[in-house]
Amino acid sequence: MRELKIFISISTLIVTALIVAFFLVVFSNASEDVQREKDNTLVQIAAHLRHAEASQQMTETLLKHYNLEDIDINGFQANSDTSTHWLISIFPRTNRKFVISENSNYVVGHLNTARILDGPISIFTSFLAVVLISWLLLILVYIRILRSTHDSLESLIQSGLVPKHPVLGNIGELLTQQQQEVKQTQQSLEEEKLNIYQNSLLHPLTRLRNKLSFNDYINERLNDGDIKNHSAVVFIRGTQLAKINETLGGEHGDRYLVDLKQIIDSSSSRVSKRLIFHFNGAEFVCFGEFKTEQQLSLFLSELCSAIQHYSSKQNYDSTAVVAATHLDNKGNYVDLMRRLYLGIASAQLTNLDGWVIQEDDQVNVDDDQQWGQILKQVIDAGNITLESQAIQTTATMSQRYSEIYCRFKDAQDNYLPTQTTFVMAQRLGFAENLEKTVIRKILKTIPKTQHSDRHFGINISEDALLSKSFLIWLERELNLDLGLCKKLVFEIPEHVLLAHQNACLRFCIVLRRLGCRVAISHFGEGFDSFKLLEEIKPNYVKLHRKIIENIATDVASKHICRLVIDVAHQLNVLAIAEGVEDREQRQLLERYHIDGIQGYLVGKPQSMIA
Repeated sequence: MRELKIFISISTLIVTALIVAFFLVVFSNASEDVQREKDNTLVQIAAHLRHAEASQQMTETLLKHYNLEDIDINGFQANSDTSTHWLISIFPRTNRKFVISENSNYVVGHLNTARILDGPISIFTSFLAVVLISWLLLILVYIRILRSTHDSLESLIQSGLVPKHPVLGNIGELLTQQQQEVKQTQQSLEEEKLNIYQNSLLHPLTRLRNKLSFNDYINERLNDGDIKNHSAVVFIRGTQLAKINETLGGEHGDRYLVDLKQIIDSSSSRVSKRLIFHFNGAEFVCFGEFKTEQQLSLFLSELCSAIQHYSSKQNYDSTAVVAATHLDNKGNYVDLMRRLYLGIASAQLTNLDGWVIQEDDQVNVDDDQQWGQILKQVIDAGNITLESQAIQTTATMSQRYSEIYCRFKDAQDNYLPTQTTFVMAQRLGFAENLEKTVIRKILKTIPKTQHSDRHFGINISEDALLSKSFLIWLERELNLDLGLCKKLVFEIPEHVLLAHQNACLRFCIVLRRLGCRVAISHFGEGFDSFKLLEEIKPNYVKLHRKIIENIATDVASKHICRLVIDVAHQLNVLAIAEGVEDREQRQLLERYHIDGIQGYLVGKPQSMIA
C-alpha cells in the first residue's frame, strides 16, 4: 500500500538520522578519552626515565627503528633529561602507546587503544539494537492497524453501508487530481477572460468591432506613425433608427442596423486593408487605403448608391449619410472625429443619402447658412407634418390616448432628418422658435382631427423645459383655449426630470393650473424613478421599451414592470407600456393590469388631418 511505503520511508530516515547523531556524540567523547590516556602515559614514561639507567646503544636502536610498524623496546634507560625529551618528542609521530613493565627500569610492549574504546562501542551497540527493535515493532503495529482498518472497511463494503469506491479516494491521487482541476480551472478562466475581453470589443448585434476597438486602433496607428498615403476613414450615420424604434419597435430597428451593415460590407469588399466598426447606435466607421482620390470618390458613390436603392426599396425618405476624411501622421483622434462630424452635418445638407469628403476641421460657413435658411423657411412656412400613434386602452383606462410625432420638410417638399433638424436648430439658435412652431401646429390641428375626443401626447424638448420665456409663451397660448388644454398630455422624459427636477416641477405646476396633464416617458431608466412619481405626481407613466422588450424572458424585467404598475396605481397614476411588439408581451402586461399599450402591435403612426 502506498501509505505503508510512505511511512516506512519516513521512519527509516528518522532512525538513520538518530543513529548518525548518536554515533557522532559517542565517538567524539571517546577521542577525548584516548587523548587524555596518551597524555597520562607520556607523563608516566617521562617520570620513569628520569630516574632510570639507559645505555647509548638502546637510544641508537630506537632511532634506527623509528618508522617501523612495531617497536620493541628492551632495556632502554634514560640517565638524563635529553633522553626523556627525545622520547616525548617522537611519541606523537609513532602513533604508539607504551606502558611501563613491572620492572620500572624498562619500557616494554604496546598500549592497546581498544581498551579505551570498549565502553563507547558497547553503549552505541546497545542503543542501535534498541532503536532497530523499536522501529521494527512500530512498523509491525502500523501494518496491523492498516490490516484491521482494511478488514473493517471490507466488511462495511460487503454490508453495503459504504460504497466500494470511496468519495475521497487515495489521498495522493486526490491531491494530484485537485491540482489538475485547479490548473484546468485557471486555464478555463483565462480563456473565459479572453473571450469576455474579445466580446467587449464587438457589437452584440452586428458582431463588428465597436467604438472602443476603433479608438484603440486609430490611436495606435497615429502613435506608431503607421499611416500610408490616401488612408481614409469613412463615417456612416443611419438616419432612420430612432423613428423605426419609436414607430415599428426595436426588432425592426435591429433589422435596419443589420441591413445597413450588410450594405457597407458589400460596398467596401474591394477596399484595401478594409476594417469596419460599429461605432455607436446607427453609426458605422469604415477604414481603408485608397491609391487615388478618385478611388475614394468612386467608393463613396457606390456606397451611397446602394443606400439610396435600399431607401427606395423600404420606402424611406433617407437611410444614411456618409462623410469621409483623410488620415495622416500629423493628426490626432479629436481632430479626426471633429472632421467626420462636420462632414456628416454637411452631407445632411446636400441631399438625402449623400456623401461629403471633409478636408479640414473648419466649420463650413456655407453649410450653417444653408441650414439657417432651411430652418427659417420651416418656421415661417410651418412645413411640418404631424403623425399620431394610438395607444390601446384597457378596462382601467377609459380615455383614449394618442402620441403625436412631427416631421419637417424643406422648400422642395423633401423630408429632413428629424433628429438632425433639432440638433442644427439648437446649434444655430432656432430651437425655441422651432418648438413654438411645432406646438402651434399641434394646437391648430387637434380640433380638426376625426378623433378630437381623445388625449394627445406632446413631447417637450429639454431646451424648452428649461426656458422661462418658452413657459410664459406656452401659458399664454394655452389660455386661448382652456377646453383644448384638457386634451393635452405633455410627455417629459425621465432623464430630463432627473437632471432638472426644479425646472420640470415648475413647468408641471403651470400645466396643471391650465388643466393639462403630465406623463413621464421612458420610465424605469434611473434609480430614482419612483421618487419622481411622488414629487411630480404625473397623470401617466410610460414604461421604457427596454423593460418591455425583455419582459417575456427576463425575470427582473417582469418584477420591475409589476412593481411600476402597482406603485403607479397606488398613486392614482395610469401606466402605459411603450414598444409592445408581440402578443406574449401584451398578454403579460394585461395580466399585470397595465392601463395602456403603445407599439407597432396595436397601431402604426398615421397622419393627422391638417
